[in-house]
Amino acid sequence: MTAGKPQWIAVDSANVWWTNDSPLYSIGRANLDGTGVSQTFINTLSAPSGLAINGLVAPGAGGPPPPTITTLASDVQGLGLAHGTERSLLAKLNAAQGNVDAGQLKAACHSLGAFINEVGAQAGKKLDDDQADELVATATVIRQLLGCR
Repeated sequence: MTAGKPQWIAVDSANVWWTNDSPLYSIGRANLDGTGVSQTFINTLSAPSGLAINGLVAPGAGGPPPPTITTLASDVQGLGLAHGTERSLLAKLNAAQGNVDAGQLKAACHSLGAFINEVGAQAGKKLDDDQADELVATATVIRQLLGCR
């Protein structure tokens, strides 16, 4: 069975979700690694008019919640970085959170991208490689959860 025209897409910490337009009228789901694809995970009677995923529900019982910009900012503050480096990284995260709060997801994605770029530039300098890798990985997951491209 082939998919209809995907209209809406959402990502949580474990899956990619999409709505199918004609002829399927359904909600599809796949694992983040591309396996477990189901075009008709949920059948609907008509074309879905949107898609929302509760990103606060962790996959599986007792799993950790997905990361947030706030938790990422706390991680940065806990590294004991030089004041200027910490302030610069936090400014990007504060901008991203402000954009999310204002519903400006594209701008939030750009701010998180700038954060990732700065972390990469500081890797091996103001940040050790392990710290940088962890911060980039967390920011990348948050970008995925926001639907950034």
